[in-house]
Amino acid sequence: MSPAVLRAAGALALVGPVVMRRYDARRHRQLTLNLLPDVLRAVSLQVGSAEPTRWVAQRAIISSTQVAVIMLGPAGTDPVAVLKIPSTPDGAASQRREAGALTGLAEETSVGDFARLVPFRLAEGQIDGWPYTVERALPGRSVSPASTNPAELLRVAMDAATAVGLLHHRTAHRTLVDAPLLHTWIDDRLRAVEPATRRHHELARLRTRLRSAWAGRIVSVGWVHGDFWPGNVLADPATGATTGIVDWEWARPQELPDHDIIYACLHHRMQTQHTQLGDTVASLLDGAQWDTDELALQQAAGMDAQPRIDPDVLLLVWLRQIAYNLIQGPAMAHNIIWTRRNVDSVLRTT
Repeated sequence: MSPAVLRAAGALALVGPVVMRRYDARRHRQLTLNLLPDVLRAVSLQVGSAEPTRWVAQRAIISSTQVAVIMLGPAGTDPVAVLKIPSTPDGAASQRREAGALTGLAEETSVGDFARLVPFRLAEGQIDGWPYTVERALPGRSVSPASTNPAELLRVAMDAATAVGLLHHRTAHRTLVDAPLLHTWIDDRLRAVEPATRRHHELARLRTRLRSAWAGRIVSVGWVHGDFWPGNVLADPATGATTGIVDWEWARPQELPDHDIIYACLHHRMQTQHTQLGDTVASLLDGAQWDTDELALQQAAGMDAQPRIDPDVLLLVWLRQIAYNLIQGPAMAHNIIWTRRNVDSVLRTT
């Protein structure tokens, strides 16, 4: 077979899955719109009001995780609700995780007025075998790091850091890092990472290091968002003030509050330096320091900002994020480039 034919075959191998995903996305979007009248009748029964039956689809998109997201509300008004219908088992599992997190957060009375920033569930169920959830719509617009100028992005991130810092402060309590907590923070997450690397000796060494570093410590823990970066923030277009925080799939209690802000700092560095998470963490483990913007983010959240970070905190943040990425998208474990730059790059430094 000629080189030209081989190149063409390689191009088709790459393009084919993309075309199929786009086709599947259009098909699922249309299916969701077809289900909408039945969904709205079911929602009306759940909330005890006929109002949902008068809602219309204002905008419909397919998320990167193949979930149909439909903005709902009376015609000619701002959206009042968001319908989500996943098209894959992984997407359905993602929706279940978020439902559990939001239910737990709703029971946390200490959050106070922070609850105005959370898209709590209005209804959920199944129609014709398709699971759906309906959340209240939050005001503001989503923040796209790719299309937002750096100064505005930092302003939005600073306000959001202050907001999420309230969640950390209001739910915080001191606790002993005991065996169950070590199992959750370290063992379960390392197990999720195992399929993505052949460096099992380094994984075992990291497990020993982290268990030794954290066992028996008294630390402050509380609720965290778990995937805190500007793309999950809604903001007032005029002021940059935070109006909502979305995508609570990985929110959990009993976590280090530093997780959210450290990840936001890592994401800031990934954006400005065009690097992957693992490469960014590896550079910090090698002695790089936070820049002034990253320190400002930490201070906005109420952290004791220092130019250098405790490497064992950094490793916990990296481990949590990578483990949950692999749980959400198991196929990433077979992406050699991704695993080298996000998993192996860190294991080599530990």
